[in-house]
Amino acid sequence: MTEITVFISSKMKELSSERNLIRDFLPTLNQGIITLKPWLFEYDAPASEGSIRPVYLTALQNSALYIGIFWNDYGEWTIDEFERAGEWNIPRHIYVKDVETNKRDSKLIEFLDKAGDVQSGVTAKWFKTDEELKTAIGQSIAEWIKNSLHLRQGANRAVLYNDPDNIVELAPTQLFGREKIMQEIKAHLTETNARVLLQAIGGTGKTVLAAQIAYDDIQNTDKPTLWLRFGASDADSAFEALAHAFNQSNQMASTPTSDKPRLLNQLIKAHNVNLVVLDDVWNGQSLMTVLQGIPRNVPVLVTTRQRYSLHPLISLSDLLPDDAVKLLRKLAPNFTQNDDDVHALAEVLYYHAFALEIAGRTMQAKSYPASRMLKELESTNITELEVPFLKEKGRENIAALLQTTVNALPEDARKAFLAWGAFWSPQITAKLLKEMLTDIDVENALDTLVTYGLATRQSAQNTTEGYPLLDTSYRLHDLAFEYSTSQTTKANKHTAIDACLRFTQEYDSPSRKIFAILEPNMDNLVGAINFAKYVSRDKDVERFVWELYGKNQILSYRGYLLQAV
Repeated sequence: MTEITVFISSKMKELSSERNLIRDFLPTLNQGIITLKPWLFEYDAPASEGSIRPVYLTALQNSALYIGIFWNDYGEWTIDEFERAGEWNIPRHIYVKDVETNKRDSKLIEFLDKAGDVQSGVTAKWFKTDEELKTAIGQSIAEWIKNSLHLRQGANRAVLYNDPDNIVELAPTQLFGREKIMQEIKAHLTETNARVLLQAIGGTGKTVLAAQIAYDDIQNTDKPTLWLRFGASDADSAFEALAHAFNQSNQMASTPTSDKPRLLNQLIKAHNVNLVVLDDVWNGQSLMTVLQGIPRNVPVLVTTRQRYSLHPLISLSDLLPDDAVKLLRKLAPNFTQNDDDVHALAEVLYYHAFALEIAGRTMQAKSYPASRMLKELESTNITELEVPFLKEKGRENIAALLQTTVNALPEDARKAFLAWGAFWSPQITAKLLKEMLTDIDVENALDTLVTYGLATRQSAQNTTEGYPLLDTSYRLHDLAFEYSTSQTTKANKHTAIDACLRFTQEYDSPSRKIFAILEPNMDNLVGAINFAKYVSRDKDVERFVWELYGKNQILSYRGYLLQAV
């Protein structure tokens, strides 16, 4: 079971009934192996003769989520808890009681106005009744668990890139108009060895920009870059994944928690790493712990949709209008002749890099002029779609574009795209997807998704002691994977578990050849095991354990010790 502590913050006497309500309500929101443990001072603080502040700050530091409830009274301790949670990168959900607001303290009004401007996901929800509070908390917790713990699974292994041509995250067409910000980031990395935070909404090209910077760094220095897709990994998993790049994950897994930063520091120095990229970070607490293990003279580039307390912080905006138009014209040169239409299409898509890429490639594949694409977007109904990034205000047309593109796909490609959403990682191999889709040409369907810009084909880099990949690996763009995941059903998830089981039973001997097939799919296999636990398919969990560890110890063949445990 994964126990998550949720810190409850408010004026105790003023909101005592609401505090008790949340204490009783949170455990009802448990999801399978994920259990929620509320922490309230009056119930959970240990007896102590010392000051109150160290007690609640210690509890806050050990919490994964902060819930703040405010009404009319201003409390210094409550504000202190809110601000410390922000400093420690703990996600903050705040709720404001909208009753007798004429009695609200002026300092609290000022605080709430300021908190509303915080650009780290802190948006107050207002409530009048207990039921409204429960509804708001239930929705927020469900979305947080989905995004932070289910959807944002981190990679089980980092990659040590020695050859820049092996960097799988490169997509040069999305680098239009990024020259100035790229030079700014490079200056920070090379001149100050800083921890640079590159922050933006999904699909603006953070990962691609980081990949180009890593490519240039390896070219210029002839020294390796250490790359990890971080996701929502806890610190122990992230340390093991990073050590995996040096074939030392077993040693890392068996090292005491307090010594893991020191071991990572030694490994990075021993392999002369010149740059560390921590991509798509969703866990601020884990990030800060992992940064302790990176030598201060090694620059770090962090990409994220969140805002964490790293400096310098660089925000990546959408493309400038002229650059957006140039990108469309490069991708669909025969269908972007009308200036008015192509400018209108770029504006409708908010000059968003990924959306422009998809639109251009779809226009080229379907022979759509810009005017036709505009009409398709206008006629697409997205009101019933539950797509996470629809919640990013002003991004609705990106969901409409994805819907339009999926509708335009050939049938087999559409089947492959939607089946992909039942799995747990945006990366998959054709062999694994074939276990779920036996009635179509999977390789051709995946190549079609590449043509439309929804997926990329990964380079065939070596994975196990010089043994080459034996199957082509593909990766969906994060927003495309979010869309595909949002369209799947629980029944499809069960079918994906079955596919992963058949796959592990087919490749079940401990050899370098077999592991070269298994390793690119390991994120999906571990995801299937976790989901099988989540839906109480205990016998299948045992089968996974037997096939991957008990029978031949494949799971620990290259050091997946934490996953094996």
